[in-house]
Amino acid sequence: MDSLIKILMVLTLALNANATYLDSVDVTSNGSPVSNTNPLGVRLSDGTSYISTLPVSLASIPLASGAALASWQASSDATLSALNAKTPALGQALNAASVPVVLTASQLSTLTPLSSVSISGTPSVNVANASLAVTGAFFQATQPVSLASIPLASGAALASWQASADTTLSAINSKLAGTIATSVAGGATSALQTSGNSSLSTIASNTTGVSTAANQSTMITSLNTIAANTGAQSTDTIATGSISALNGAVLVNAQGAYTISANIAGTFVGTVVAEGQDASGVWNQLPMYIVQTTTPYPQTFTVTTPSTVLITGGGYASVRIRSSAFTSGTINVGLNASLAQQTIFSAQLGTWATKPVQVATYGASITGASFAVANTDVFTITGSATKTIKIKHISLDGTQTTAGVVGILLIKRSTANSGGTSTVVTSGPFDSTSAAATAVVRQYTANPTVGTPVATLHSEKVFVSTTTGQPDELKFDFSNLTGMQEITLRGTNEVLAINLNGVSVTGSSFNADITWTEE
Repeated sequence: MDSLIKILMVLTLALNANATYLDSVDVTSNGSPVSNTNPLGVRLSDGTSYISTLPVSLASIPLASGAALASWQASSDATLSALNAKTPALGQALNAASVPVVLTASQLSTLTPLSSVSISGTPSVNVANASLAVTGAFFQATQPVSLASIPLASGAALASWQASADTTLSAINSKLAGTIATSVAGGATSALQTSGNSSLSTIASNTTGVSTAANQSTMITSLNTIAANTGAQSTDTIATGSISALNGAVLVNAQGAYTISANIAGTFVGTVVAEGQDASGVWNQLPMYIVQTTTPYPQTFTVTTPSTVLITGGGYASVRIRSSAFTSGTINVGLNASLAQQTIFSAQLGTWATKPVQVATYGASITGASFAVANTDVFTITGSATKTIKIKHISLDGTQTTAGVVGILLIKRSTANSGGTSTVVTSGPFDSTSAAATAVVRQYTANPTVGTPVATLHSEKVFVSTTTGQPDELKFDFSNLTGMQEITLRGTNEVLAINLNGVSVTGSSFNADITWTEE
């Protein structure tokens, strides 16, 4: 202790710049030697003033006894964080600030469920996986339920499918214009069907096991009963209906039928055709034979006026009459499909194999005609309101003051000419028994206002000589076309014209003739 006191004194003296170093000093405190019981007070000075706090610099401090390490603290923090993640939010529906507990099956079985629950006020109650009886003053056997949406039941049809089916049925209905009726004489009835079923049942019971003479006799009797009860089916299938639009049709079942007769009546402006449907569903146009008082019956592929026709429908599932062109009116159709074999290729049509079908044929011509200046249509034929006009032959030749080439056009028009100066050319039938011609042929000496052109069907340059020369002859022949159509005029608006394309032919003198048929 004395040594410590001496050291402190030395330090105090060293801080005083004016201090004098002493070798030794006897220290007393309060007049007594310094000891444990009589300490010496020391004041430290930095040489200028006393200091109350002694600064100390330490290189290292030993760990205090029982102190925690920083690494232990980090490990504790990690553990606490893991526990926090595993601990759910505190609180249950009925117990606030409680920790959820999962009970084992054995623990659950020991719990006693509540026998009843009292609910006051108007709380909301959720019932899961259980049924809840509805009782009380407002109990009713059927409870009204409001659903925002209902899931589609398994196998249910969609509304879109129904709409598609309705559209298809509507399309089928429109194609089957008219009523299809099948005449069955002595056909099957419910009673006969029952009898037939009984007979078939007898056959089945008698054919079980080994056949015997008795079983065979019973089978024969049953088959005879079936034959007697099935009746005889009629040979005719009848269909009737009306057509009042383009592509309207009346259809008859032609399975097993050989000949179909069609009665086409009514007041209409249009064209009908006969068609047969093959096994692939394709409709093929069929020839029709117009019934008349003399043979052979004329063949046609189109009908534009009321007529009775025969159709060869053998080999087709169905036969129909369809409007391929329609303007107005109503076409009444009656179809009769028969198993009776009409000898179409002999009695009805004559010796068709050696003699072609003939139709009423007509001709008209002009001689030495003088045409106008800047000629347009000079020679025309206009269609008929009641017949189909088919052009077979046209020819033209002539002379002029100065020989030269003249361009000739053959034009079909969809509207009739008007105005101008024209003369109706006399026409006549090739057969005196034929009716008068219904087509009209005209020669123009002053240009008309021409109708709307469909197309220029032919153009050619022809040498027109003087009266002393030999002119070229322009010919259009459609009488021997195989597999090709003739120029055809349907209705009074359609016109076929010889046109000089605006050329003036001075001193003209022309010959022209035309041949056509009317069907």
